[in-house]
Amino acid sequence: MLEELNLQKLNELKLCISTSDVRIEVEWFHATRRDNFFNPKWHMHPSVEMHCVLEGKDEFYFQDNEAVMIHSGQGILIPPKMIHKRIQQPQNEKLLKFSLNFSITPLSDSEESKFLYSAFNSDSFRLLVFPEDAQRMMIHCLKEANERKFGFLMVISSSLQSALVMLARELSQDPDADYPVPLNRGINDERYQILEKYIRSNLNNQISVSSVADYMNLSAKQLGRIVTESSDYSSVQDMILSLRMKKAKELLRQPELSNADIARMIGFSSEYYFNRIFRQKIGLPPGRYRKSLRAN
Repeated sequence: MLEELNLQKLNELKLCISTSDVRIEVEWFHATRRDNFFNPKWHMHPSVEMHCVLEGKDEFYFQDNEAVMIHSGQGILIPPKMIHKRIQQPQNEKLLKFSLNFSITPLSDSEESKFLYSAFNSDSFRLLVFPEDAQRMMIHCLKEANERKFGFLMVISSSLQSALVMLARELSQDPDADYPVPLNRGINDERYQILEKYIRSNLNNQISVSSVADYMNLSAKQLGRIVTESSDYSSVQDMILSLRMKKAKELLRQPELSNADIARMIGFSSEYYFNRIFRQKIGLPPGRYRKSLRAN
């Protein structure tokens, strides 16, 4: 099947992969059969060079007189500006490999962009296993370049990006992703975020369950279900009072504010009612809580 594909269809493409986190500039992405590409002169590249062998073998020479042979299912990563050469191998008719020259520029401080950048930046050449999934991705790129159906450039770019991630995992010994990632929130989680923001912004007003439900265009029952499913609050009223008490604790750190001032600022009709609710929720009256702050 691969013998029937025109390798030049892939070799002639100019590719650039750009996401919100990383930009990959591809200088060249070649499929090579029967050692069509070789360079017997010492040379170097300003970007990362990688060769991955599907069939046959390939040999590289470095200036310290070291010769490195890579076989089927293996690859080699050569860092930028490392002097090397390739000499055409006799009886290399079975050679089939993919070669890339590329640079990676992080566009964000995300863990994934840092991982991809660090995996391909090395002070010396590195040997690696050419993962089967990465092989399939690169073969898919070659097929897409030959078929040239609408969207083939996007398919090739995404497939090559996937192959590079797999190769980066191999270079990094397949590290587990233990960093936080954005999660897709359901509609009730989104509603809860809106609800919490609304309550926090209106603590100085006489808000009630019914007024909040009207704002959210939901019934009080629906609102209660959202609160209990998305938080540790027992009810909407519990949420309102708890957020008021949290704000009250912040305000009690300001000595210039009296209890009456704070009661008014968080929507209580009287200082007496504020003192009673604060004691119920926090376990001591506002005055004693303020004294405990000074003691600490």
